[in-house]
Amino acid sequence: MKKIVKLVLIGFSLFLIYEVISYFLTDVKLVNGNSEFVKKILQDSNYHLLYEKQNKNIISKFIKLTNHVEINKPVTLLESSFSYNNKPALVYMQNSLESKPRVYIYSTHQGEEYSGEGLLEYGINPGVMMASYIMQDKLNNLGIETLVEERSVADYLKEHNINYKQSYQATRYFLTTTLEKYNDFDLVIDLHRDALSKSLSTIKINGKSYAKILFVMNPNYDSNIALVKRLNNTINKKYPGLSRGIYDKYRDTFNQDLNKNALLLEVGGQLNTIDEVINTIDAVVEAIEENIWKSLKLKYKLKYLDCF
Repeated sequence: MKKIVKLVLIGFSLFLIYEVISYFLTDVKLVNGNSEFVKKILQDSNYHLLYEKQNKNIISKFIKLTNHVEINKPVTLLESSFSYNNKPALVYMQNSLESKPRVYIYSTHQGEEYSGEGLLEYGINPGVMMASYIMQDKLNNLGIETLVEERSVADYLKEHNINYKQSYQATRYFLTTTLEKYNDFDLVIDLHRDALSKSLSTIKINGKSYAKILFVMNPNYDSNIALVKRLNNTINKKYPGLSRGIYDKYRDTFNQDLNKNALLLEVGGQLNTIDEVINTIDAVVEAIEENIWKSLKLKYKLKYLDCF
């Protein structure tokens, strides 16, 4: 019996040695340098299949079994590096709060632009649409699914033969049809850029330059005003002076009659840079997270988001 065990161990050892030698010999044959590797890829788009052959050996199989990593599939290494027990954004995407956007951003005046300082030479004209997408990205990264309106106000005005002053007719239609599709939102932002001097539109906080904000609201809608007051207080508490306050304007509804969580937000002025706008968006997103996202967690009882 001992002889049999000994023979098995010797056989297994020899097999293991063979596999190790084969692994390294194959590796040397395949890759003699970066330049050769690149040439081979250019010559044959299926060059990766050679790697698949070498990964049939026992070492690769052992690595795959113990670490869930496949040598010929680098993405498995990335996947194995994440702990799925502590990923609030991932959990959110899986649950997705009823699998629909919670925030809707549109711009009634889509052509409003910021200073192109440092960007115009590259043909980039930063404006409220760019700011909208930046805000969307930051909110999505927090797990707050956000939708940006991409339909063109200018095209709508042209199609219906109405002038620029009637732009709210276009965004009213956009908001109405979007609400019909998604039913409701926890926040609706009409994002604008104000027109005022740089000194009035800019503030430095802890050495960083920000574009000041202003909420423009019709005071007839109590729920909307209550939400804006919470956001405004949070922003000025963390970033004193960043908000110019809440401007009451009775003349227009600004579509705020369509949704109890709708607001109009002016971010900076025409002389503000996109960097200053981004700094401000960070502050606004923080306030949204504190006042809306945390309440959503409670509302939907997302037990896996306790790490927030």
